[in-house]
Amino acid sequence: MGLTLSDCCAEPNNSVVAPADTSAKVGTLAEFIEHRPPPPLPGTLAEWEQVAGVDGELLRRRIRARFGLPLLEEELADTVAIREVGEPIAPDGWHYRIRRMALSGVHGIELPVNVYEPTRAAPHAGGFVYITGHTNPSKSWPEGQQLCANLAERGIVAIAVDYFGMGERFQPGNAHNVGTFSYTGLTAIGMELSDGMTAVSYLLQRGDVDPQHIGFTGWSGGGHFTQWMGVADSRVTLVVPCVGTCDYLWMWLRPASSGRDECWHMHPPGFQADCDMGLAFATVAPRRLRIINELNSGGAFDCTHAEALIERARHVFKLYGMPDRCDVRCPDPNHDYSPGKQAQLFEVVNEVFFDGQQPLGTMVLETPQFSPEELQVGIDSAVTYGSVYADRIRSLPTIERRSVPDSSQKLDQRNSSLRDDLTRVLAIDAATWTMAPLDESRDVTGGVTRTIRRVPIERFGDRWLTVRTWEIGDADASSRNLVLVGSPDDAANAPHLAALAQHFRVICIEPRDDSEHSNRLQCYGIFTGRPAVGMKVQDVLRAMDVLIPADATAGIIGLTEQSSRWKTGEAGEIALLASVLSPRIRSTTVRLSFLTYKQQALADEFSTDHASIPGILELGDVPQLVAATRGRRVQLLTPPGASRDSTQQELAWIEQTLGATGVQGESSFSIQDHIDTQTLIHWHRNA
Repeated sequence: MGLTLSDCCAEPNNSVVAPADTSAKVGTLAEFIEHRPPPPLPGTLAEWEQVAGVDGELLRRRIRARFGLPLLEEELADTVAIREVGEPIAPDGWHYRIRRMALSGVHGIELPVNVYEPTRAAPHAGGFVYITGHTNPSKSWPEGQQLCANLAERGIVAIAVDYFGMGERFQPGNAHNVGTFSYTGLTAIGMELSDGMTAVSYLLQRGDVDPQHIGFTGWSGGGHFTQWMGVADSRVTLVVPCVGTCDYLWMWLRPASSGRDECWHMHPPGFQADCDMGLAFATVAPRRLRIINELNSGGAFDCTHAEALIERARHVFKLYGMPDRCDVRCPDPNHDYSPGKQAQLFEVVNEVFFDGQQPLGTMVLETPQFSPEELQVGIDSAVTYGSVYADRIRSLPTIERRSVPDSSQKLDQRNSSLRDDLTRVLAIDAATWTMAPLDESRDVTGGVTRTIRRVPIERFGDRWLTVRTWEIGDADASSRNLVLVGSPDDAANAPHLAALAQHFRVICIEPRDDSEHSNRLQCYGIFTGRPAVGMKVQDVLRAMDVLIPADATAGIIGLTEQSSRWKTGEAGEIALLASVLSPRIRSTTVRLSFLTYKQQALADEFSTDHASIPGILELGDVPQLVAATRGRRVQLLTPPGASRDSTQQELAWIEQTLGATGVQGESSFSIQDHIDTQTLIHWHRNA
């Protein structure tokens, strides 16, 4: 089966979906997360280029966009400013010198680098960027010094770069738990790649480096960095990641200790919505790719992971007639850039840069070593990844700055655009869902009858993922529909159910539950471009399609007791987002654990819990979401521990927007610190 454009570029649709096969088994959430079949391989080069573009450029652009690189393009200068420190270090008896300098990166970030500069010319000489991973002292790591000096002895200009958060960049603002970058379109991996692109630009501006011979290598986190540089920057002609290539499925199935992962920058957001790592590697074709991994280590960077991925990439390399342009070498089981691994690097350097004629071949010379102090550059700039992120958040239009539409029509247009963008950011399929419940049972709890159904909400392989729903009481189908997010036994829902059931057809919907799977659903959502909260909103909307007649409306209640673990979507957040997206919801009551996404992001920009909705702040914030429900009733409860006074700014903006358009009377908004059952009944009965 060949690859089609829709395999990589499918967009949500608004058609009616009626699954035909009702014989599929019921699967678990764990099985759903683990079920990730690779996309089909292309049959011909023309088919590959239809989807990925010539030399993978179309797919490369899509991946760059997911990493937020377009937000940095104006900052990525072709000419890089440099600040050199001291005199070059020239080891006696060797044919290179070391220059210490700082390169000017995006937003004023300084990259401390050591430039290993040959002192004798070599035919076809090129340039190389080398970067370590989570290792101090980073650029002056002994193996890195040896590697760069050996490249320089071969006539190649080699740059050793301090990895962010390591070496001289060991600063609080460069901590590796920068997960909340994705509250905006800016990502930590995008910032990483901008560092690498700055180093490549420096090589190209020198004038003594052959632009056809630009190499990039690194180990551990630097190896992970290297593989994405090869995908994202086609100026790199030789890509050699060392002990940094892994199977991302392995990563998202492995819960981090305590459910956290300090390396969110190594979780490339959304790329698996477009391809898998094997096809990402295929975008390197027809350039040269060699992966160096660990031999039978049994860990994340075991050779078996790399070999499986490279086999898929090689399929595309074969379409170019160049199957030998990608390969894997695993000389030893250690997690390092050992002399044995360096020899594998120098072998491919000899092949690509010197047509096999380099006299040193694969020889690894014992070169002079210098202390971190001797190689130190010194950073003048206080700009860090963290400060760039915070500035990005602060630069987004605030509530006060947002323009107020001067007509009802313009407000409707803006709200419609926001709904479309929100559907895209949440990765929701807006198709109407007509599948019937799979089974039904009844019980009586506290004297109240509960009808329990399992509703299929997503198909994977030969299985259905289902959610549980409860219909409370004996109200007939003509009663007003009222949806509660969560189970009837949740502490926020249970006190109200008996009274609500006397006035409404109450339906409790429990979205897919990730409480027993640590942060796996979160990791799955990040890699696949499907935010966990978006999946849960879709669960609620699909269950409503199944259980509520197509011509009927409903109210919805989402009451958050505490912040969502792993930030995968809390009841109030799910209810608010569902209200924005579904015209069938006529009245809403929500309590969130936060006042605004922006406030939550700036309160802890280095939270290791990843942001729940990447890019949400480019669209708007909680007040904009509430305003997008114009014509309906929305009741906001202050977060646990907060007060009405602390939300007045948001409420004022909503009222200003509606008042300026002359449509304030079409909607009802209320903010309260507390809620009781009678208030809920009154609010939703009058919708």
